[in-house]
Amino acid sequence: MSEESKPIVSFEEPEPGSKNFSVEVPASALATEIEREFQELAKTARLPGFRRGKAPRHLLEARFRESVREEALEKLVSRVLWKTLQEAQTIPFLDPVLDKLDAPEGGPVRFRFSVDAWPPAVLRRYQGFDLKRVVRPVSDEEMEAETRALQEANLNYVPVRRPAIRGDQLLVSYQRFLENGNAFGKRIDGAEVRIAREETPGVPGTIEKGLIGAEPGTLRSVPVEFAPDHPSAAFAGKKVEFRVEVKEVREAVLPVVDDAFAARVLGREATVEDLRTEIRKVLERRREEEADRTLDEGILDLLLRENTVEVSDRLLEKVTRANLPSLPRPEDLPEEKRAEGARQIAAVVEQHRTAARRAIQKLVLVSEIASREKLEPEDREIEAMRRALAPREEAFLPAEERREKSEKLARDLRRILRERKVLHWIREHSTVS
Repeated sequence: MSEESKPIVSFEEPEPGSKNFSVEVPASALATEIEREFQELAKTARLPGFRRGKAPRHLLEARFRESVREEALEKLVSRVLWKTLQEAQTIPFLDPVLDKLDAPEGGPVRFRFSVDAWPPAVLRRYQGFDLKRVVRPVSDEEMEAETRALQEANLNYVPVRRPAIRGDQLLVSYQRFLENGNAFGKRIDGAEVRIAREETPGVPGTIEKGLIGAEPGTLRSVPVEFAPDHPSAAFAGKKVEFRVEVKEVREAVLPVVDDAFAARVLGREATVEDLRTEIRKVLERRREEEADRTLDEGILDLLLRENTVEVSDRLLEKVTRANLPSLPRPEDLPEEKRAEGARQIAAVVEQHRTAARRAIQKLVLVSEIASREKLEPEDREIEAMRRALAPREEAFLPAEERREKSEKLARDLRRILRERKVLHWIREHSTVS
């Protein structure tokens, strides 16, 4: 950028770590950017009557002037914004926020933006700790609970002659009808419907709930109103009557824990002792993982205690609010519940504020240690983790949205790998008993 097109920058710091910048860029800088955009457009543009890249400049300007100016303005502001931060030696913790943009035709480009800088950290000690890793033994009660969970997941269903209750499975045939009485879709025979053991609060009536009390050989009419955002377009927002014939009512029975059950669960010939051995292995792996998580949390606690990260009030408030659940306003509550509601809301906000402070400080300390000890993850490590964990991209997503999702995933994986490397390094440079 030439001297005459250099931006004029001023800034204020309302509180440590928070900066507000005001920038003025001469009109010549935008004119240069617009010219650059037109030169690129001229190489690829297609207009009726002209070969690709051969359209006259005046026709391009007549058709694309506004869109080219918008594109050029966006690129200019972005480039100047990040150059301003670089020259001010300011690393943003969150994306800068553009507060105001004014770009009159033929005049200078003026904009303001605010930024919350990366909080400064003072590293005093991050190695040489005396650490304790505790692996809790697997109890008999946990073995029994895990076995019971496997029984619950592999229930047997036995036909009974009684009205259906919660937990039962029904063998049914049904036909769907719209409000006008017309049949909707084909008749379904031999469908298995399980009635949940407990009602889920807030879930509207479903065909399963409408079959409570039905007996074998009976007919039931069950109206179901589907939500407008139902994943199936055929049902979304519709009221459908299910005319159901109950063939069988089946009672759920816990299977006996024997060799046949062990073979069913493990998918191979096995005994009860084989099953108990596998259950114990699973629970012991969980204990090892639990011990590692607890140790890592202990290391992070030590880092936060031994070192300092100054978090500005503005940054803390932004991160807190970004992660808050949707909360009611006290004034929207009934008057008799308003005072207690306000206290509960304040408590929830304070809990999230405490969690936000810890998350910010942890991220900064881990990043500082990774930088000092050269523990940053490599691109190949991130790509390997992406392939192992990431679901296939949704083919129907627009290219821009796919790119944004991919970039976010890469940032998240980099942060996760960085933290793993730092915690592993601290373990290696400490005493773990």
